[in-house]
Amino acid sequence: MVWGINLKLKKNSLKFKTWLCILTYSILILILLWTIQVLLLNKFYEKSKTKDLNKAINEIVEAFNDNRLSKDIESIIRDNGVCAQIYLAKTKIYDMSHINKGCFNEINRDFIKEFINNNEESATYKFINTKFNNKVLIKAVRFNNITVFASTSLAPIDATIAILRNEFIIVSIIVLILSCIIGVIIANKLSNPIIEINNGANELAKGNYDNNLVVNNGILEFEELADTLNKASSELAKTDKLEKELIANVSHDIKTPLTMIKAYAEMVRDLTYKDKKKRDENLNVIIDEVDRLNILVNDMLDYSILESKTKELEITTFDITSVIKDIIKKYTYLSDIKINFNNKDKVLVSADLHRIEQVMYNLINNAINHVGEDKTVTINIIKNRIEVSDTGEGIDPKDINHIWKRYYKIDKTHRRDKVGTGIGLSIVAAILKQHNFKYGVNSIKNKKTTFWFEFNQK
Repeated sequence: MVWGINLKLKKNSLKFKTWLCILTYSILILILLWTIQVLLLNKFYEKSKTKDLNKAINEIVEAFNDNRLSKDIESIIRDNGVCAQIYLAKTKIYDMSHINKGCFNEINRDFIKEFINNNEESATYKFINTKFNNKVLIKAVRFNNITVFASTSLAPIDATIAILRNEFIIVSIIVLILSCIIGVIIANKLSNPIIEINNGANELAKGNYDNNLVVNNGILEFEELADTLNKASSELAKTDKLEKELIANVSHDIKTPLTMIKAYAEMVRDLTYKDKKKRDENLNVIIDEVDRLNILVNDMLDYSILESKTKELEITTFDITSVIKDIIKKYTYLSDIKINFNNKDKVLVSADLHRIEQVMYNLINNAINHVGEDKTVTINIIKNRIEVSDTGEGIDPKDINHIWKRYYKIDKTHRRDKVGTGIGLSIVAAILKQHNFKYGVNSIKNKKTTFWFEFNQK
């Protein structure tokens, strides 16, 4: 607890590491400022004074080159706060070496004779002015036959450094305290939404899909993450519901045939085993129910294989018109259903023949299951597009985006007069996705529904 601000820290937590980063950053800034303002102040000061000295000398050189009056040189010296002596050969022609304590009139001048007599173009000297007890920085420059000596005072700044040091101690303490407090605030602001989101994810993992997560801390990414988690929760809730419905549907679809198989098998065993006609009727019922179970199991296995993509497609070229006609012939036992397909031209398709047959079977079964009063199913081939239509009850707009999903069933009731298992459209979608074929459905409620897909035409 820092000044009433809650900071429950774990060593590896985001809250602790955020707080530690802010505190470390503040300490590094203070170290940098301490180094520059206190430890390196002497060097910075000397460098600045050297820069001013060089500037003054350059202006003096320019004044000589431009044949300006000595009054201009005097103005340059005063403006830059330096002292100067100028020699022509070995003769002094200008002297302002006594105007302030930065001058060198109290300093042993042997260095002047030494520099004038050697061949160096420039030199820098540091002396102690005993009269004022201060350091003096002197720069000597030779150009043409002229030598310029300029000096400036390096005033002692130890007292200034001591004041800055004391000031920085106070400032550092204040900054560190503020950094701790601000670090806690920022750490809480960053970590609390993540903690909430993590708690929500844990609830989600436990199967609690009703936990609506709300994050209003003004950080867009956290709010978007919370929205994403809420959407995931909603979708998982739907999936959970659909899985329960699937279990109920599959249980019903399996239980009913098994019950009938057992009942008719007992009837054959106990009652009709001597009556050939009744025995055959009972055995045919058993065979039909076994076939129904076989279709259900095969569809579920096919869907599992398609979803896992463990079986590669066997791409061949075949005539889709011929395939559709062969499938239609197998529905001739449905005497009350009319299937219209008037295409006579060959249409070559590049795809997996067995899988496309499955697609057509399932789309036709779906149309038959929802056929309208006219009992008519229509199949059309338009360029590279196949359409299977019925004039039944149509699909509600709220369901149309879900009909391809696994486990989804629009009609929640069980009708044994329907052909198929209830997962046919999921198999269709999986096959067409594996082929990279476009597919979809257009439906007008209580009027017409058309399922379609596009294929690669040869």
